[in-house]
Amino acid sequence: MNSQYIFTIQLNKLCILAENAQNDYEKACVFSATESLVLRFLKKDNLPHRVSEKIYLIRYHISAFLGYDDPNDLSANDHIHQAIVMTNELIDIIEKMRLDFDKKDKPSVFFKRKNR
Repeated sequence: MNSQYIFTIQLNKLCILAENAQNDYEKACVFSATESLVLRFLKKDNLPHRVSEKIYLIRYHISAFLGYDDPNDLSANDHIHQAIVMTNELIDIIEKMRLDFDKKDKPSVFFKRKNR
């Protein structure tokens, strides 16, 4: 579960890097890093559909912002804004999943050990 949280933080950093990319080289670097990170993560983790769908949408918005995907009538600023908002939502979802996971690991009833 920790790797999912680290992944979302890295994805958030890539949104910031995309927003600050100044030239084609920097844009290509951010695009390649985003593609690699997303594909490697989705390949190794078994995630709920809503999480993987959000990751694909974030990847799309970063790619469209950088000019590597069809913008679909949205401005570049709309795309990066959507990517950042969705990344923050993803962080919240992953955190909730982590808390739910922790609750399942803890017993709800504690049993006293009998003295013999």
